Amino acid sequence: MGFVAGMVTVLYRYLLEQASSVSEQVLTLARERVLLALAWLAFLGFLGWVVGYLVRFEPLAAGSGIPHVKGVLSGKLQAVWWRILLVKFAGGILGTFGGLSLGREGPSVQIGAMIGKGWGEIRRKPKDIPFWVTAGGAAGIAASFGAPLAGVLFALEELHRGFSSVVVLASLTASVVAYAVSERLFGLGPILPFSHIRPLGPEAYPVLLLFGILLGALGALFNRGLLVVSDRVSSWRWLRLPLRPVPAFVTSGILGLFLPQVLGGGHRLIAALGRETFPVQALLILCGVKFLFTLWSYASSAPGGIFFPLLTVGALLGNIFGALWGKMVGTPSIPIDNLVVLGMAEYFSAITKAPITGSVLIAEITGSFSALPAIVFVCLVALGTSNLLRTRPIYDTLLKRLLHTATNHTPRRPRGPDR
Repeated sequence: MGFVAGMVTVLYRYLLEQASSVSEQVLTLARERVLLALAWLAFLGFLGWVVGYLVRFEPLAAGSGIPHVKGVLSGKLQAVWWRILLVKFAGGILGTFGGLSLGREGPSVQIGAMIGKGWGEIRRKPKDIPFWVTAGGAAGIAASFGAPLAGVLFALEELHRGFSSVVVLASLTASVVAYAVSERLFGLGPILPFSHIRPLGPEAYPVLLLFGILLGALGALFNRGLLVVSDRVSSWRWLRLPLRPVPAFVTSGILGLFLPQVLGGGHRLIAALGRETFPVQALLILCGVKFLFTLWSYASSAPGGIFFPLLTVGALLGNIFGALWGKMVGTPSIPIDNLVVLGMAEYFSAITKAPITGSVLIAEITGSFSALPAIVFVCLVALGTSNLLRTRPIYDTLLKRLLHTATNHTPRRPRGPDR
């Protein structure tokens, strides 16, 4: 099952990268010709309608997919696994081609989990389905991020919400096999290598405490902003499915002409932060637009997750904090690369309330194991700050809303005659 989940997730990841590459080529041509730019915007509007039609056909394929997997594991949601797979696959590719600020990681979890569910149904062992779903989700993380250990921890901390030797064994096996499949195509090593990370001494921890508090508060802002924007968009009666994704796709086309760095999940932008130096004003613009565009993209109901976009925002915040702190104190004691990596970890922890997964995940995808003590520290500080601001884990909140929507749309049986 880990091999199959790894193969499908790797294929999904590969097709997303190809779709993003083709989209960038089209945008390059569109910037040079006005008529082509207008035609591109019109095509993106049509593409948004197609994605909306797919989501109307299978509503459980909308958004990240992680809340749905949690609902399946809790027994509160059902799933036609093959239909979700098809819609998630097609909708995710079209969303990436359209440039929405959505990631592949949440969908990869759902894809792996649905393969696990299908595996259990084919074997006709319903009692084992929760283990296969959890293991499939772990395999999706491992293949998508190239992080097998984070896949296991995510399965325990976020999906299963508890320790079980059976879950550990199944998830670890599936994750390692899925990672082996992934590295055959994409190669070994971290997907976002940062070569200038160094261990931090005790003198840096007062600054890290301030940094963790700041990003914990901003993580709470992201949680609440995502819910507010989603509620507002869903309340617009004129923007029902299949039209709901259309404005986000058109917005993506406009941003692609003037600020293409904010499109997609943000992998290339994070990698650029590790290679180049950006002015603070540019970082503030990129961070603000990426933040708002991520909320707008997710509210469109298009298939895609917030996993990597929120890491991108965290990385930008780390770079901004480092640049401003350097101007204040003259010679900063913490390298910018360290703050970029720490920003990703603590922003993730503040939003998802999964500090163990966040710590190990960021260490694996950046190769920053030497900074793991500092990563764990800032994750705990950000989590504590977010808790003090009374924000709930984002995936739990989204699951609650998904259950409410599913209940309201469940057809009722006609009542029989009164007796």
